Amino acid sequence: MGVLKSGACYEESGKEIEYYPMYMPAAFGEDIMTYIGNNLEYPKEAKENHIEGKVLVRFSVTESGVVSNVKVVSGIGHGCDEEAIRIISGMHPWRPAVVDGMPITSRQTIPIVFWIH
Repeated sequence: MGVLKSGACYEESGKEIEYYPMYMPAAFGEDIMTYIGNNLEYPKEAKENHIEGKVLVRFSVTESGVVSNVKVVSGIGHGCDEEAIRIISGMHPWRPAVVDGMPITSRQTIPIVFWIH
């Protein structure tokens, strides 16, 4: 079904050695959409003008799990772009991406949806 259930690595001699998945993506410690929903403050200008839409934010997760280089890829203005940057910049550290057991910096892209309920 395309999902690795277990893995093992062996030395040339046949002795089993520690196994690391080749690649594990970065992960946030909680549900990202719940985090965004709990922290989003609808910008006054956007609310007054009935602005709704999606802000696409790209950022890096460093080898130590810190969020950095937060940028809006596609925005809607009226304070929503700045709010999206604030929310992502305020995230607690992630579990970094790992390649062959070593943490690496990775890029993430997340949509933040603004809608008036």
